[in-house]
Amino acid sequence: MPCLPVYLQRLFALGCTANIVTFQLLLPAKACAQTRPLAAGSPALSQEARRGQFNVEDFGAKCDGTTDDSQAINAATDHARGSTVAGQLGARVAFPPGGVCRHTSTINLTGFRSFPVDIEGAGALLDCEVKESPCIDALDSRYLHVRNLSITATGSAIPTIGLQIGLIKSSGSDVQADCNEFDNIKIHGRFSFTAVYNRSSETTLWNHLIAWNDYAGGPAYSLVMDGYNHWNVQSAFRKVSLSADTPNSFNENTFITPDLRRVGRGAAIWSGFTYRHRYMGGYIGNSGTPSYGIVLYGSNDFLDADIHGESAQYLTDMFFVTAPRGTSSLVLNGLKVRDHSSYANNSIFKLDPALSKGVALTNLDIEVGGLVATRVFEDPARWTVSGIYRLPIKFSAWNLPASQFSGVAIVGLAASFFGTTSISMTGRAPPSESCTPGELRSDSDFIYVCVSTGKWKRAALSTW
Repeated sequence: MPCLPVYLQRLFALGCTANIVTFQLLLPAKACAQTRPLAAGSPALSQEARRGQFNVEDFGAKCDGTTDDSQAINAATDHARGSTVAGQLGARVAFPPGGVCRHTSTINLTGFRSFPVDIEGAGALLDCEVKESPCIDALDSRYLHVRNLSITATGSAIPTIGLQIGLIKSSGSDVQADCNEFDNIKIHGRFSFTAVYNRSSETTLWNHLIAWNDYAGGPAYSLVMDGYNHWNVQSAFRKVSLSADTPNSFNENTFITPDLRRVGRGAAIWSGFTYRHRYMGGYIGNSGTPSYGIVLYGSNDFLDADIHGESAQYLTDMFFVTAPRGTSSLVLNGLKVRDHSSYANNSIFKLDPALSKGVALTNLDIEVGGLVATRVFEDPARWTVSGIYRLPIKFSAWNLPASQFSGVAIVGLAASFFGTTSISMTGRAPPSESCTPGELRSDSDFIYVCVSTGKWKRAALSTW
Protein backbone atom coordinates (compact mmCIF):
# COMPACT_ATOMS: atom_id res chain seq x y z
CA MET A 1 0.00 0.00 0.00
CA PRO A 2 2.65 2.57 -1.03
CA CYS A 3 0.14 5.39 -1.64
CA LEU A 4 -1.18 5.38 1.94
CA PRO A 5 0.36 7.29 4.83
CA VAL A 6 2.13 5.10 7.36
CA TYR A 7 -0.59 5.55 9.99
CA LEU A 8 -3.31 4.36 7.57
CA GLN A 9 -1.16 1.38 6.54
CA ARG A 10 -1.01 0.46 10.20
CA LEU A 11 -4.78 0.76 10.52
CA PHE A 12 -5.27 -1.59 7.57
CA ALA A 13 -2.81 -4.02 9.10
CA LEU A 14 -4.79 -3.97 12.36
CA GLY A 15 -8.10 -4.41 10.59
CA CYS A 16 -9.34 -0.99 11.77
CA THR A 17 -10.72 0.17 8.44
CA ALA A 18 -14.06 1.18 10.01
CA ASN A 19 -12.40 4.16 11.64
CA ILE A 20 -10.40 5.39 8.65
CA VAL A 21 -12.89 8.10 7.64
CA THR A 22 -12.72 9.59 11.14
CA PHE A 23 -8.94 9.56 11.17
CA GLN A 24 -8.65 11.06 7.70
CA LEU A 25 -10.48 14.15 8.92
CA LEU A 26 -7.59 14.81 11.28
CA LEU A 27 -4.72 13.98 8.93
CA PRO A 28 -3.02 16.07 6.26
CA ALA A 29 -4.95 16.10 2.99
CA LYS A 30 -2.10 14.90 0.70
CA ALA A 31 -1.98 13.35 -2.72
CA CYS A 32 -0.37 9.91 -2.95
CA ALA A 33 2.69 11.32 -4.67
CA GLN A 34 3.51 13.57 -1.71
CA THR A 35 5.93 12.13 0.84
CA ARG A 36 6.44 15.12 3.16
CA PRO A 37 4.43 18.18 4.25
CA LEU A 38 4.12 21.09 1.88
CA ALA A 39 6.33 24.08 2.55
CA ALA A 40 4.72 27.20 3.99
CA GLY A 41 3.05 29.25 1.30
CA SER A 42 3.17 26.44 -1.27
CA PRO A 43 0.43 26.79 -3.92
CA ALA A 44 0.36 23.03 -4.56
CA LEU A 45 -2.36 22.32 -2.01
CA SER A 46 -4.68 19.35 -2.29
CA GLN A 47 -8.29 19.77 -3.40
CA GLU A 48 -9.42 19.37 0.21
CA ALA A 49 -7.03 22.10 1.37
CA ARG A 50 -8.23 24.42 -1.38
CA ARG A 51 -11.75 23.93 0.01
CA GLY A 52 -10.54 25.01 3.44
CA GLN A 53 -9.98 21.58 5.03
CA PHE A 54 -6.34 21.00 5.89
CA ASN A 55 -3.75 20.19 8.52
CA VAL A 56 -1.00 22.48 9.79
CA GLU A 57 1.46 19.88 8.51
CA ASP A 58 0.43 20.88 4.98
CA PHE A 59 2.31 24.10 5.62
CA GLY A 60 5.43 22.58 7.12
CA ALA A 61 4.59 22.20 10.81
CA LYS A 62 6.51 19.30 12.40
CA CYS A 63 4.88 19.28 15.84
CA ASP A 64 7.77 17.17 17.09
CA GLY A 65 8.38 19.19 20.26
CA THR A 66 11.65 20.64 18.95
CA THR A 67 11.02 22.53 15.69
CA ASP A 68 9.71 26.11 15.94
CA ASP A 69 6.34 25.73 14.20
CA SER A 70 5.25 29.39 14.55
CA GLN A 71 5.59 30.32 10.88
CA ALA A 72 3.99 27.12 9.59
CA ILE A 73 0.97 27.30 11.90
CA ASN A 74 0.36 30.95 11.05
CA ALA A 75 0.69 30.15 7.35
CA ALA A 76 -2.09 27.60 7.81
CA THR A 77 -4.36 30.02 9.66
CA ASP A 78 -3.63 32.76 7.12
CA HIS A 79 -4.67 30.42 4.33
CA ALA A 80 -7.86 29.53 6.19
CA ARG A 81 -8.64 33.21 6.66
CA GLY A 82 -8.44 33.83 2.92
CA SER A 83 -9.78 30.54 1.58
CA THR A 84 -13.48 31.37 1.38
CA VAL A 85 -15.25 30.48 -1.82
CA ALA A 86 -18.85 30.89 -2.90
CA GLY A 87 -21.08 28.47 -1.03
CA GLN A 88 -18.40 27.36 1.41
CA LEU A 89 -19.82 26.74 4.86
CA GLY A 90 -16.55 27.18 6.74
CA ALA A 91 -12.90 26.30 7.10
CA ARG A 92 -11.20 23.69 9.24
CA VAL A 93 -7.61 23.59 10.45
CA ALA A 94 -6.42 20.42 12.18
CA PHE A 95 -3.34 19.66 14.25
CA PRO A 96 -1.68 16.25 14.17
CA PRO A 97 -3.15 14.01 16.88
CA GLY A 98 -1.01 14.13 19.99
CA GLY A 99 1.56 16.43 18.40
CA VAL A 100 3.68 18.86 20.42
CA CYS A 101 3.85 22.09 18.44
CA ARG A 102 6.52 24.41 19.81
CA HIS A 103 6.08 28.08 18.92
CA THR A 104 8.03 31.22 19.82
CA SER A 105 5.64 33.71 18.17
CA THR A 106 1.96 34.40 18.83
CA ILE A 107 -0.45 32.15 16.91
CA ASN A 108 -2.78 34.35 14.84
CA LEU A 109 -6.46 33.39 15.04
CA THR A 110 -7.69 36.96 14.57
CA GLY A 111 -10.15 38.20 11.98
CA PHE A 112 -12.18 35.05 11.31
CA ARG A 113 -15.48 36.80 10.79
CA SER A 114 -17.44 36.00 7.64
CA PHE A 115 -17.78 32.21 8.06
CA PRO A 116 -17.36 29.58 10.80
CA VAL A 117 -13.87 28.18 11.42
CA ASP A 118 -13.04 24.99 13.30
CA ILE A 119 -9.65 24.58 14.93
CA GLU A 120 -9.32 20.86 15.67
CA GLY A 121 -6.59 20.30 18.23
CA ALA A 122 -6.94 16.51 18.14
CA GLY A 123 -5.19 16.34 21.51
CA ALA A 124 -2.20 18.38 20.36
CA LEU A 125 -0.16 20.50 22.75
CA LEU A 126 0.98 24.03 21.90
CA ASP A 127 4.27 24.50 23.71
CA CYS A 128 4.16 28.28 24.09
CA GLU A 129 7.61 29.87 24.37
CA VAL A 130 6.39 33.37 23.60
CA LYS A 131 7.92 36.12 25.74
CA GLU A 132 5.81 39.07 26.93
CA SER A 133 3.07 38.50 24.34
CA PRO A 134 -0.02 36.26 24.03
CA CYS A 135 0.30 32.60 23.09
CA ILE A 136 -2.87 32.75 20.94
CA ASP A 137 -4.51 35.95 19.71
CA ALA A 138 -8.12 35.44 18.56
CA LEU A 139 -9.36 39.03 18.91
CA ASP A 140 -11.84 40.21 16.27
CA SER A 141 -13.08 36.69 15.49
CA ARG A 142 -16.59 35.28 15.65
CA TYR A 143 -18.06 31.83 14.95
CA LEU A 144 -14.69 30.42 15.99
CA HIS A 145 -14.75 26.86 17.36
CA VAL A 146 -11.60 25.57 19.05
CA ARG A 147 -11.57 22.10 20.57
CA ASN A 148 -9.31 19.43 22.07
CA LEU A 149 -6.26 21.66 22.40
CA SER A 150 -3.78 22.23 25.22
CA ILE A 151 -1.60 25.28 25.75
CA THR A 152 1.30 25.20 28.14
CA ALA A 153 3.80 27.88 29.15
CA THR A 154 6.25 26.29 31.54
CA GLY A 155 9.59 27.35 30.06
CA SER A 156 11.75 30.38 30.77
CA ALA A 157 9.78 32.64 28.39
CA ILE A 158 6.75 34.06 30.23
CA PRO A 159 3.83 35.14 28.01
CA THR A 160 1.32 37.76 29.10
CA ILE A 161 -1.82 35.80 28.11
CA GLY A 162 -2.56 32.23 27.09
CA LEU A 163 -5.62 32.92 24.91
CA GLN A 164 -7.22 36.28 24.14
CA ILE A 165 -10.54 36.82 22.34
CA GLY A 166 -13.09 39.58 21.86
CA LEU A 167 -13.80 43.05 20.51
CA ILE A 168 -11.35 45.47 18.91
CA LYS A 169 -13.77 48.35 18.19
CA SER A 170 -17.06 49.63 19.54
CA SER A 171 -18.76 51.26 16.55
CA GLY A 172 -19.18 50.82 12.82
CA SER A 173 -19.65 47.57 10.93
CA ASP A 174 -18.30 44.19 12.02
CA VAL A 175 -17.98 45.00 15.70
CA GLN A 176 -19.33 41.71 17.04
CA ALA A 177 -17.04 39.08 18.48
CA ASP A 178 -19.77 36.62 19.39
CA CYS A 179 -20.89 33.01 18.97
CA ASN A 180 -17.51 31.46 19.74
CA GLU A 181 -17.13 28.01 21.27
CA PHE A 182 -14.24 26.42 23.14
CA ASP A 183 -14.43 22.71 23.94
CA ASN A 184 -11.98 20.82 26.13
CA ILE A 185 -9.33 23.53 26.21
CA LYS A 186 -6.50 23.26 28.74
CA ILE A 187 -4.29 26.26 29.47
CA HIS A 188 -1.60 25.80 32.11
CA GLY A 189 1.60 27.64 32.91
CA ARG A 190 2.93 31.01 33.95
CA PHE A 191 1.14 34.01 32.46
CA SER A 192 2.11 37.43 33.79
CA PHE A 193 -1.45 38.73 33.26
CA THR A 194 -3.97 35.92 32.76
CA ALA A 195 -4.39 32.47 31.23
CA VAL A 196 -7.58 33.55 29.38
CA TYR A 197 -8.66 37.09 28.45
CA ASN A 198 -12.15 37.76 27.05
CA ARG A 199 -13.18 41.28 26.06
CA SER A 200 -16.91 41.31 25.36
CA SER A 201 -17.12 38.14 23.28
CA GLU A 202 -20.86 37.52 23.60
CA THR A 203 -22.87 34.28 23.44
CA THR A 204 -19.68 32.31 23.91
CA LEU A 205 -19.65 28.75 25.24
CA TRP A 206 -16.79 27.34 27.32
CA ASN A 207 -17.16 23.60 27.73
CA HIS A 208 -14.79 22.16 30.34
CA LEU A 209 -12.16 24.88 30.31
CA ILE A 210 -9.11 24.20 32.47
CA ALA A 211 -7.15 27.41 33.09
CA TRP A 212 -4.40 27.32 35.71
CA ASN A 213 -2.01 30.22 36.18
CA ASP A 214 1.17 29.42 38.11
CA TYR A 215 2.68 32.89 37.82
CA ALA A 216 3.88 34.01 41.26
CA GLY A 217 5.70 37.23 40.32
CA GLY A 218 2.76 39.50 41.18
CA PRO A 219 -1.05 39.77 40.97
CA ALA A 220 -2.40 37.83 37.99
CA TYR A 221 -5.47 35.83 37.02
CA SER A 222 -6.66 32.60 35.45
CA LEU A 223 -9.65 34.21 33.69
CA VAL A 224 -10.38 37.87 32.92
CA MET A 225 -13.87 38.83 31.68
CA ASP A 226 -13.50 42.46 30.68
CA GLY A 227 -16.65 44.30 29.56
CA TYR A 228 -15.12 47.65 30.49
CA ASN A 229 -11.87 47.48 28.49
CA HIS A 230 -10.22 48.17 31.80
CA TRP A 231 -7.08 46.30 30.78
CA ASN A 232 -6.92 47.74 27.23
CA VAL A 233 -5.43 44.57 25.74
CA GLN A 234 -3.82 45.08 22.32
CA SER A 235 -3.16 42.89 19.28
CA ALA A 236 -0.11 42.52 17.06
CA PHE A 237 -2.37 41.67 14.12
CA ARG A 238 -5.42 43.97 14.42
CA LYS A 239 -5.75 47.63 15.37
CA VAL A 240 -7.70 48.09 18.59
CA SER A 241 -9.76 51.30 18.58
CA LEU A 242 -11.69 50.81 21.83
CA SER A 243 -11.51 53.44 24.52
CA ALA A 244 -10.05 52.30 27.81
CA ASP A 245 -12.34 52.14 30.87
CA THR A 246 -15.50 52.35 28.78
CA PRO A 247 -18.32 49.78 29.06
CA ASN A 248 -19.11 47.53 26.09
CA SER A 249 -21.99 45.09 25.74
CA PHE A 250 -20.88 41.79 27.28
CA ASN A 251 -23.63 39.18 27.61
CA GLU A 252 -24.21 35.43 27.71
CA ASN A 253 -20.99 33.61 28.42
CA THR A 254 -21.55 30.10 29.79
CA PHE A 255 -18.87 27.99 31.48
CA ILE A 256 -19.69 24.31 31.92
CA THR A 257 -17.62 22.55 34.64
CA PRO A 258 -14.64 24.92 34.46
CA ASP A 259 -11.51 24.37 36.56
CA LEU A 260 -9.96 27.76 37.34
CA ARG A 261 -7.04 27.90 39.73
CA ARG A 262 -4.40 30.41 40.64
CA VAL A 263 -1.02 30.35 42.37
CA GLY A 264 0.10 33.58 43.99
CA ARG A 265 -1.55 36.89 44.83
CA GLY A 266 -4.60 38.00 42.86
CA ALA A 267 -7.76 36.11 41.95
CA ALA A 268 -8.84 33.17 39.84
CA ILE A 269 -11.45 35.33 38.01
CA TRP A 270 -11.62 39.07 37.35
CA SER A 271 -15.09 40.03 36.06
CA GLY A 272 -16.09 43.54 35.03
CA PHE A 273 -19.37 44.87 33.57
CA THR A 274 -20.86 41.53 32.55
CA TYR A 275 -24.49 40.45 32.10
CA ARG A 276 -26.05 36.97 32.23
CA HIS A 277 -22.82 35.04 32.64
CA ARG A 278 -22.97 31.56 34.13
CA TYR A 279 -20.48 29.23 35.82
CA MET A 280 -22.11 25.80 35.98
CA GLY A 281 -20.31 23.50 38.39
CA GLY A 282 -16.56 23.10 38.55
CA TYR A 283 -13.85 24.51 40.79
CA ILE A 284 -12.26 27.81 41.63
CA GLY A 285 -9.19 28.09 43.82
CA ASN A 286 -6.24 30.20 44.82
CA SER A 287 -3.11 29.36 46.78
CA GLY A 288 -1.71 32.86 47.26
CA THR A 289 -2.07 35.15 50.27
CA PRO A 290 -4.27 37.13 50.31
CA SER A 291 -6.38 35.69 47.55
CA TYR A 292 -9.89 35.92 46.13
CA GLY A 293 -12.03 33.57 44.10
CA ILE A 294 -13.78 36.20 41.97
CA VAL A 295 -13.16 39.94 41.72
CA LEU A 296 -16.41 41.73 40.77
CA TYR A 297 -15.42 45.03 39.19
CA GLY A 298 -18.38 47.33 38.68
CA SER A 299 -21.76 45.98 37.62
CA ASN A 300 -22.02 42.23 37.06
CA ASP A 301 -25.76 41.70 36.74
CA PHE A 302 -27.49 38.30 36.68
CA LEU A 303 -24.25 36.48 37.38
CA ASP A 304 -24.85 32.80 38.18
CA ALA A 305 -21.89 31.47 40.16
CA ASP A 306 -22.58 27.78 40.78
CA ILE A 307 -18.94 26.99 41.48
CA HIS A 308 -17.03 25.44 44.38
CA GLY A 309 -14.40 27.55 46.16
CA GLU A 310 -11.43 25.38 47.14
CA SER A 311 -7.92 25.86 48.65
CA ALA A 312 -9.02 26.16 52.27
CA GLN A 313 -5.69 27.28 53.65
CA TYR A 314 -5.29 30.14 51.15
CA LEU A 315 -8.61 31.28 49.65
CA THR A 316 -9.46 34.25 51.86
CA ASP A 317 -12.71 35.53 50.29
CA MET A 318 -14.93 34.13 47.56
CA PHE A 319 -15.97 37.56 46.17
CA PHE A 320 -14.06 40.82 46.35
CA VAL A 321 -16.30 43.67 45.19
CA THR A 322 -14.67 46.78 43.74
CA ALA A 323 -15.41 49.41 41.08
CA PRO A 324 -13.80 52.10 38.89
CA ARG A 325 -11.94 54.88 40.65
CA GLY A 326 -14.25 57.51 42.12
CA THR A 327 -17.14 55.08 42.68
CA SER A 328 -18.41 55.13 46.26
CA SER A 329 -21.47 52.87 45.96
CA LEU A 330 -22.58 50.01 43.74
CA VAL A 331 -25.65 47.88 42.94
CA LEU A 332 -25.26 44.23 41.95
CA ASN A 333 -28.54 42.79 40.65
CA GLY A 334 -29.56 39.15 40.32
CA LEU A 335 -26.45 37.49 41.76
CA LYS A 336 -26.82 33.74 42.32
CA VAL A 337 -24.31 31.86 44.46
CA ARG A 338 -24.26 28.07 44.90
CA ASP A 339 -21.60 26.15 46.82
CA HIS A 340 -22.02 22.94 48.78
CA SER A 341 -19.13 23.94 51.07
CA SER A 342 -17.11 27.09 50.48
CA TYR A 343 -13.49 26.91 51.64
CA ALA A 344 -13.08 30.69 51.82
CA ASN A 345 -11.61 31.21 55.27
CA ASN A 346 -12.47 34.92 55.81
CA SER A 347 -15.83 35.61 54.16
CA ILE A 348 -18.02 35.07 51.13
CA PHE A 349 -18.27 38.83 50.39
CA LYS A 350 -15.49 41.36 50.94
CA LEU A 351 -15.70 45.05 49.98
CA ASP A 352 -13.12 47.43 48.61
CA PRO A 353 -12.63 50.17 51.25
CA ALA A 354 -13.09 52.76 48.46
CA LEU A 355 -16.79 51.80 48.27
CA SER A 356 -17.46 53.94 51.32
CA LYS A 357 -21.24 54.12 50.75
CA GLY A 358 -21.54 50.38 50.42
CA VAL A 359 -23.07 47.86 48.05
CA ALA A 360 -26.67 46.81 47.49
CA LEU A 361 -27.25 43.19 46.48
CA THR A 362 -30.70 43.20 44.89
CA ASN A 363 -32.50 39.93 44.06
CA LEU A 364 -29.70 37.95 45.66
CA ASP A 365 -30.14 34.16 45.62
CA ILE A 366 -27.50 32.41 47.71
CA GLU A 367 -27.33 28.82 48.88
CA VAL A 368 -24.31 27.61 50.84
CA GLY A 369 -24.13 24.14 52.34
CA GLY A 370 -21.14 24.86 54.56
CA LEU A 371 -18.52 27.52 55.18
CA VAL A 372 -15.02 27.47 56.61
CA ALA A 373 -15.26 31.18 57.44
CA THR A 374 -17.30 32.37 60.40
CA ARG A 375 -19.10 35.13 58.46
CA VAL A 376 -20.77 35.70 55.11
CA PHE A 377 -20.01 39.46 55.03
CA GLU A 378 -16.64 40.79 56.07
CA ASP A 379 -18.04 44.28 56.80
CA PRO A 380 -21.81 43.89 57.24
CA ALA A 381 -22.39 47.59 58.00
CA ARG A 382 -21.82 48.50 54.32
CA TRP A 383 -24.18 45.97 52.75
CA THR A 384 -27.91 46.01 52.04
CA VAL A 385 -29.53 42.91 50.59
CA SER A 386 -32.86 41.87 49.12
CA GLY A 387 -33.72 38.39 47.91
CA ILE A 388 -33.40 34.93 49.40
CA TYR A 389 -30.76 32.95 51.21
CA ARG A 390 -30.74 29.22 52.01
CA LEU A 391 -28.42 27.92 54.69
CA PRO A 392 -28.06 24.62 56.59
CA ILE A 393 -29.55 24.17 60.03
CA LYS A 394 -27.61 25.76 62.93
CA PHE A 395 -25.73 27.94 60.41
CA SER A 396 -24.49 31.00 62.26
CA ALA A 397 -22.27 32.71 59.66
CA TRP A 398 -25.05 34.90 58.19
CA ASN A 399 -24.10 38.13 59.94
CA LEU A 400 -26.18 40.79 58.18
CA PRO A 401 -28.45 42.76 60.54
CA ALA A 402 -32.15 42.11 59.94
CA SER A 403 -32.69 45.83 59.27
CA GLN A 404 -30.45 45.56 56.19
CA PHE A 405 -32.16 42.52 54.67
CA SER A 406 -35.50 42.30 52.87
CA GLY A 407 -36.57 38.89 51.69
CA VAL A 408 -36.84 35.26 52.71
CA ALA A 409 -34.31 33.43 54.84
CA ILE A 410 -34.45 29.64 54.94
CA VAL A 411 -32.25 28.02 57.57
CA GLY A 412 -32.74 24.29 57.70
CA LEU A 413 -36.51 23.80 57.33
CA ALA A 414 -37.49 27.11 58.93
CA ALA A 415 -38.36 30.10 56.76
CA SER A 416 -38.29 33.69 58.02
CA PHE A 417 -39.59 36.79 56.27
CA PHE A 418 -37.95 40.20 56.56
CA GLY A 419 -38.74 43.71 55.42
CA THR A 420 -41.56 44.25 52.94
CA THR A 421 -41.69 40.63 51.80
CA SER A 422 -45.20 39.30 51.16
CA ILE A 423 -46.23 35.70 51.90
CA SER A 424 -47.78 33.54 49.18
CA MET A 425 -49.60 30.31 49.99
CA THR A 426 -51.08 27.52 47.90
CA GLY A 427 -54.76 28.33 47.40
CA ARG A 428 -56.36 25.04 48.36
CA ALA A 429 -57.19 23.02 51.46
CA PRO A 430 -54.54 20.56 52.64
CA PRO A 431 -54.74 16.96 51.44
CA SER A 432 -55.21 14.08 53.84
CA GLU A 433 -51.72 12.68 53.36
CA SER A 434 -48.63 13.65 55.40
CA CYS A 435 -47.17 17.14 55.25
CA THR A 436 -43.87 18.88 55.97
CA PRO A 437 -43.74 20.91 59.20
CA GLY A 438 -44.04 24.61 58.38
CA GLU A 439 -45.96 24.06 55.14
CA LEU A 440 -48.73 26.63 54.57
CA ARG A 441 -52.04 26.30 52.71
CA SER A 442 -55.11 28.52 52.40
CA ASP A 443 -58.61 28.62 50.99
CA SER A 444 -61.44 31.13 51.23
CA ASP A 445 -62.17 30.29 54.90
CA PHE A 446 -58.96 29.14 56.63
CA ILE A 447 -55.18 29.30 56.79
CA TYR A 448 -53.67 25.87 57.39
CA VAL A 449 -50.28 25.24 59.03
CA CYS A 450 -48.54 21.86 59.14
CA VAL A 451 -47.32 21.66 62.76
CA SER A 452 -45.84 18.15 62.59
CA THR A 453 -45.62 15.31 60.09
CA GLY A 454 -49.18 14.51 59.04
CA LYS A 455 -50.82 17.02 61.40
CA TRP A 456 -52.43 20.32 60.35
CA LYS A 457 -53.89 23.18 62.34
CA ARG A 458 -56.05 25.95 60.94
CA ALA A 459 -57.14 29.49 61.75
CA ALA A 460 -60.41 30.98 60.52
CA LEU A 461 -60.42 34.06 58.31
CA SER A 462 -62.76 36.98 58.92
CA THR A 463 -63.73 40.08 56.94
CA TRP A 464 -61.95 43.30 57.79
